Amino acid sequence: MPNCRLWVAEDRTCKDASESAHDQRLAETLLTNRDRDRWSRYRPLEKKRQFLSSRLVTKAVLNSEFGTNSANLFVDTMESGRPMLVDSRGRQVASISLSHTGNMTAIALSDIRYDLGVDIETVQQMNARAFGLSFINRSEYDQLMKEALTEDPNAILAIWTLKEAFWKALGGPQDTPLGNIVVEYRNASLNIDDACMTRKGKPLATQFFGHGYSFPGGLSNYSSLNVPESEISAFVGCVVLVDTELV
Repeated sequence: MPNCRLWVAEDRTCKDASESAHDQRLAETLLTNRDRDRWSRYRPLEKKRQFLSSRLVTKAVLNSEFGTNSANLFVDTMESGRPMLVDSRGRQVASISLSHTGNMTAIALSDIRYDLGVDIETVQQMNARAFGLSFINRSEYDQLMKEALTEDPNAILAIWTLKEAFWKALGGPQDTPLGNIVVEYRNASLNIDDACMTRKGKPLATQFFGHGYSFPGGLSNYSSLNVPESEISAFVGCVVLVDTELV
Protein backbone atom coordinates (compact mmCIF):
# COMPACT_ATOMS: atom_id res chain seq x y z
CA MET A 1 0.00 0.00 0.00
CA PRO A 2 1.64 3.31 -1.05
CA ASN A 3 2.80 5.76 1.63
CA CYS A 4 1.45 3.64 4.47
CA ARG A 5 2.82 1.23 7.06
CA LEU A 6 0.68 -1.19 9.05
CA TRP A 7 1.39 -3.12 12.26
CA VAL A 8 -0.80 -5.69 13.98
CA ALA A 9 -0.01 -6.72 17.56
CA GLU A 10 -1.49 -9.29 19.92
CA ASP A 11 -1.27 -8.93 23.69
CA ARG A 12 -0.75 -12.44 25.09
CA THR A 13 -0.19 -11.43 28.71
CA CYS A 14 -2.65 -12.63 31.33
CA LYS A 15 -4.25 -9.81 33.31
CA ASP A 16 -6.47 -9.80 36.36
CA ALA A 17 -8.20 -7.25 38.56
CA SER A 18 -5.23 -7.08 40.96
CA GLU A 19 -3.19 -5.30 38.29
CA SER A 20 -5.38 -2.18 38.28
CA ALA A 21 -2.80 -0.26 40.37
CA HIS A 22 -0.12 -1.13 37.81
CA ASP A 23 -2.42 0.10 35.05
CA GLN A 24 -2.90 3.38 36.93
CA ARG A 25 0.86 3.96 37.19
CA LEU A 26 1.31 3.03 33.55
CA ALA A 27 -1.39 5.46 32.44
CA GLU A 28 0.19 8.28 34.44
CA THR A 29 3.57 7.83 32.75
CA LEU A 30 2.45 6.84 29.25
CA LEU A 31 -0.53 9.04 28.40
CA THR A 32 -0.94 12.73 27.67
CA ASN A 33 -3.27 14.68 29.95
CA ARG A 34 -6.10 14.47 27.42
CA ASP A 35 -5.65 10.75 26.85
CA ARG A 36 -5.37 10.13 30.60
CA ASP A 37 -8.73 11.80 31.09
CA ARG A 38 -10.17 9.73 28.26
CA TRP A 39 -8.69 6.54 29.76
CA SER A 40 -10.16 7.28 33.20
CA ARG A 41 -13.68 7.52 31.72
CA TYR A 42 -13.53 4.14 29.97
CA ARG A 43 -15.82 1.41 31.27
CA PRO A 44 -15.50 -1.52 31.70
CA LEU A 45 -11.95 -2.35 32.86
CA GLU A 46 -11.27 -4.29 29.63
CA LYS A 47 -11.72 -1.10 27.59
CA LYS A 48 -9.21 0.72 29.78
CA ARG A 49 -6.66 -2.02 29.19
CA GLN A 50 -7.30 -2.09 25.45
CA PHE A 51 -6.58 1.64 25.33
CA LEU A 52 -3.36 1.26 27.35
CA SER A 53 -2.28 -1.68 25.21
CA SER A 54 -2.75 0.36 22.03
CA ARG A 55 -0.51 3.09 23.44
CA LEU A 56 2.18 0.58 24.44
CA VAL A 57 2.10 -0.92 20.95
CA THR A 58 2.31 2.57 19.46
CA LYS A 59 5.39 3.29 21.56
CA ALA A 60 7.09 0.18 20.17
CA VAL A 61 6.07 1.08 16.60
CA LEU A 62 7.40 4.63 16.92
CA ASN A 63 10.68 3.32 18.26
CA SER A 64 10.95 1.07 15.19
CA GLU A 65 10.02 3.88 12.79
CA PHE A 66 11.86 6.86 14.28
CA GLY A 67 14.57 5.34 16.46
CA THR A 68 15.94 7.66 19.15
CA ASN A 69 13.74 10.50 17.88
CA SER A 70 10.68 8.58 19.09
CA ALA A 71 11.39 9.79 22.65
CA ASN A 72 10.11 13.21 21.57
CA LEU A 73 6.96 11.92 19.83
CA PHE A 74 3.57 11.49 21.44
CA VAL A 75 0.11 10.28 20.51
CA ASP A 76 -2.50 12.84 21.49
CA THR A 77 -6.24 12.77 20.83
CA MET A 78 -8.35 15.50 19.28
CA GLU A 79 -11.73 16.42 20.75
CA SER A 80 -13.36 14.24 18.09
CA GLY A 81 -11.35 11.25 19.35
CA ARG A 82 -9.02 11.21 16.35
CA PRO A 83 -5.41 10.36 17.32
CA MET A 84 -2.55 12.66 16.32
CA LEU A 85 1.18 11.97 16.28
CA VAL A 86 2.94 15.13 17.49
CA ASP A 87 6.38 16.20 18.66
CA SER A 88 7.24 17.88 21.97
CA ARG A 89 6.11 21.24 20.55
CA GLY A 90 2.71 19.89 19.56
CA ARG A 91 3.47 19.85 15.82
CA GLN A 92 1.98 16.99 13.80
CA VAL A 93 4.72 14.78 12.35
CA ALA A 94 2.68 12.01 10.70
CA SER A 95 -0.83 10.70 10.20
CA ILE A 96 -1.77 7.84 12.51
CA SER A 97 -4.81 5.64 13.06
CA LEU A 98 -5.43 2.96 15.68
CA SER A 99 -7.99 0.23 16.26
CA HIS A 100 -8.33 -2.59 18.75
CA THR A 101 -10.55 -5.60 19.26
CA GLY A 102 -10.10 -7.95 22.20
CA ASN A 103 -6.34 -8.25 22.69
CA MET A 104 -5.50 -7.22 19.09
CA THR A 105 -4.25 -3.76 18.12
CA ALA A 106 -3.76 -2.39 14.59
CA ILE A 107 -1.75 0.76 13.91
CA ALA A 108 -1.35 2.54 10.56
CA LEU A 109 1.09 5.38 9.85
CA SER A 110 1.39 7.67 6.85
CA ASP A 111 2.72 11.05 5.71
CA ILE A 112 0.95 14.23 6.82
CA ARG A 113 -0.43 14.76 3.30
CA TYR A 114 -2.60 11.68 3.68
CA ASP A 115 -5.49 11.02 6.03
CA LEU A 116 -5.93 7.40 6.95
CA GLY A 117 -8.11 5.13 8.98
CA VAL A 118 -7.76 1.56 10.19
CA ASP A 119 -10.27 -0.83 11.71
CA ILE A 120 -9.83 -4.39 12.98
CA GLU A 121 -12.57 -6.80 14.07
CA THR A 122 -12.71 -10.34 15.41
CA VAL A 123 -14.58 -12.75 13.14
CA GLN A 124 -17.53 -14.08 15.11
CA GLN A 125 -21.03 -15.46 14.74
CA MET A 126 -23.61 -12.83 13.81
CA ASN A 127 -26.96 -12.32 12.18
CA ALA A 128 -25.64 -10.93 8.91
CA ARG A 129 -28.97 -9.49 7.74
CA ALA A 130 -29.79 -7.71 11.02
CA PHE A 131 -26.24 -6.42 11.47
CA GLY A 132 -26.01 -5.23 7.87
CA LEU A 133 -29.27 -3.29 8.04
CA SER A 134 -27.87 -1.28 10.95
CA PHE A 135 -25.30 0.53 8.76
CA ILE A 136 -26.06 -0.29 5.10
CA ASN A 137 -28.58 1.94 3.32
CA ARG A 138 -31.43 0.43 1.31
CA SER A 139 -30.12 1.19 -2.22
CA GLU A 140 -26.67 -0.10 -1.25
CA TYR A 141 -28.24 -3.21 0.28
CA ASP A 142 -30.10 -3.96 -2.95
CA GLN A 143 -26.89 -3.70 -4.96
CA LEU A 144 -24.96 -5.90 -2.55
CA MET A 145 -27.77 -8.45 -2.59
CA LYS A 146 -27.23 -8.94 -6.33
CA GLU A 147 -23.68 -10.02 -5.49
CA ALA A 148 -24.99 -12.40 -2.79
CA LEU A 149 -23.07 -10.50 -0.12
CA THR A 150 -25.86 -9.50 2.26
CA GLU A 151 -26.33 -12.97 3.79
CA ASP A 152 -22.69 -13.77 4.40
CA PRO A 153 -21.34 -12.64 7.82
CA ASN A 154 -17.74 -12.44 6.55
CA ALA A 155 -18.78 -10.10 3.74
CA ILE A 156 -20.85 -7.91 6.06
CA LEU A 157 -17.96 -7.70 8.54
CA ALA A 158 -15.58 -6.62 5.76
CA ILE A 159 -18.02 -3.89 4.70
CA TRP A 160 -18.23 -2.72 8.32
CA THR A 161 -14.43 -2.50 8.64
CA LEU A 162 -14.20 -0.59 5.35
CA LYS A 163 -16.80 1.96 6.41
CA GLU A 164 -15.27 2.34 9.88
CA ALA A 165 -11.78 2.84 8.43
CA PHE A 166 -13.01 5.41 5.91
CA TRP A 167 -15.04 7.22 8.60
CA LYS A 168 -11.86 7.47 10.69
CA ALA A 169 -9.91 8.75 7.67
CA LEU A 170 -12.46 11.57 7.40
CA GLY A 171 -11.79 12.45 11.04
CA GLY A 172 -14.83 10.81 12.58
CA PRO A 173 -17.33 13.50 11.54
CA GLN A 174 -20.54 13.40 13.58
CA ASP A 175 -22.56 14.40 10.51
CA THR A 176 -21.45 11.33 8.54
CA PRO A 177 -23.17 8.15 9.75
CA LEU A 178 -21.92 4.87 8.31
CA GLY A 179 -25.13 4.55 6.31
CA ASN A 180 -24.04 7.58 4.25
CA ILE A 181 -20.77 5.91 3.29
CA VAL A 182 -21.37 3.75 0.23
CA VAL A 183 -19.23 0.79 -0.80
CA GLU A 184 -19.02 -0.97 -4.14
CA TYR A 185 -17.93 -4.49 -5.01
CA ARG A 186 -16.44 -4.64 -8.49
CA ASN A 187 -13.92 -6.98 -10.11
CA ALA A 188 -13.54 -8.89 -6.84
CA SER A 189 -12.52 -5.68 -5.07
CA LEU A 190 -14.38 -3.91 -2.25
CA ASN A 191 -13.93 -0.13 -2.19
CA ILE A 192 -15.56 3.17 -1.28
CA ASP A 193 -17.88 4.47 -3.99
CA ASP A 194 -16.37 7.73 -5.33
CA ALA A 195 -19.85 9.27 -5.40
CA CYS A 196 -19.85 9.67 -1.62
CA MET A 197 -16.49 11.47 -1.61
CA THR A 198 -17.39 15.13 -1.91
CA ARG A 199 -15.31 16.88 0.73
CA LYS A 200 -11.86 15.83 1.86
CA GLY A 201 -9.93 14.40 -1.05
CA LYS A 202 -10.18 11.04 -2.76
CA PRO A 203 -9.51 7.47 -1.60
CA LEU A 204 -6.04 6.59 -2.80
CA ALA A 205 -5.98 2.97 -1.66
CA THR A 206 -8.04 0.43 0.26
CA GLN A 207 -6.42 -2.69 1.68
CA PHE A 208 -7.94 -5.47 3.74
CA PHE A 209 -5.87 -7.74 5.97
CA GLY A 210 -6.65 -10.63 8.26
CA HIS A 211 -5.94 -14.02 9.72
CA GLY A 212 -8.14 -17.08 9.33
CA TYR A 213 -10.57 -14.99 7.27
CA SER A 214 -12.16 -15.61 3.88
CA PHE A 215 -14.38 -13.37 1.75
CA PRO A 216 -17.09 -15.09 -0.33
CA GLY A 217 -15.72 -15.52 -3.83
CA GLY A 218 -12.39 -13.98 -2.88
CA LEU A 219 -11.22 -10.39 -2.40
CA SER A 220 -8.42 -9.05 -4.59
CA ASN A 221 -7.47 -6.23 -2.18
CA TYR A 222 -6.98 -8.59 0.77
CA SER A 223 -3.73 -9.86 2.27
CA SER A 224 -3.54 -12.79 4.66
CA LEU A 225 -1.24 -12.33 7.66
CA ASN A 226 0.69 -15.13 9.28
CA VAL A 227 0.05 -14.89 13.03
CA PRO A 228 1.55 -18.02 14.63
CA GLU A 229 -0.06 -19.32 17.84
CA SER A 230 -2.64 -16.56 17.86
CA GLU A 231 -5.18 -16.67 20.67
CA ILE A 232 -7.76 -15.28 18.23
CA SER A 233 -8.87 -17.80 15.62
CA ALA A 234 -9.79 -15.21 12.98
CA PHE A 235 -9.84 -11.45 12.46
CA VAL A 236 -10.21 -9.02 9.58
CA GLY A 237 -9.22 -5.39 9.20
CA CYS A 238 -9.08 -2.60 6.65
CA VAL A 239 -6.88 0.42 5.97
CA VAL A 240 -8.12 3.35 3.88
CA LEU A 241 -5.71 6.02 2.68
CA VAL A 242 -7.08 9.37 1.49
CA ASP A 243 -5.09 11.94 -0.48
CA THR A 244 -6.22 15.34 0.81
CA GLU A 245 -4.70 17.14 -2.17
CA LEU A 246 -6.88 15.29 -4.71
CA VAL A 247 -10.33 16.90 -4.82
